[in-house]
Amino acid sequence: MATLSSEGQGLERPPPQIPLLYYVEKVERAIHEFSNDEKAEDIFEENFSPDAFISINKEPMNLAAFKTWLFNYRKKYLFLAFEFFNPVSVISDKDGKGGTVGFAVKTQEMGKDDNKLWHSDLVAIFEVTWFPDSRDPAGGKRLITKAFGAIGEFKPVIS
Repeated sequence: MATLSSEGQGLERPPPQIPLLYYVEKVERAIHEFSNDEKAEDIFEENFSPDAFISINKEPMNLAAFKTWLFNYRKKYLFLAFEFFNPVSVISDKDGKGGTVGFAVKTQEMGKDDNKLWHSDLVAIFEVTWFPDSRDPAGGKRLITKAFGAIGEFKPVIS
């Protein structure tokens, strides 16, 4: 654990956590924007529970099926812009390490086959669980244990 002092007194505190909402937004953005699947795979390994439950447009899937779905999606589009809005975050512990996060996302992407600009909307809800671990410098780890998404149809951007 890191030691921080307060007016000359040593206090044992773990390193601060980024707010829950920003943590989930960072993960969501990273799994789409990294240029190769290996980097996206690392994000999954670091931030999703191996037994995470995921549902996209009412289609339930385990983490392996979700990765396959996302990597196929990434083969079709190059993500250009994400706009997060209407966020809601409800923490499940006094330190804000775990909880439920929901938000809407507007995306803009370029079709890799047609070079057209496309727009899509996503509404997502994530459950994040804090797993204590005394060996970890932060005292534990956040993992996404559930994710639910509703994705609207892709529409061409008219310029």
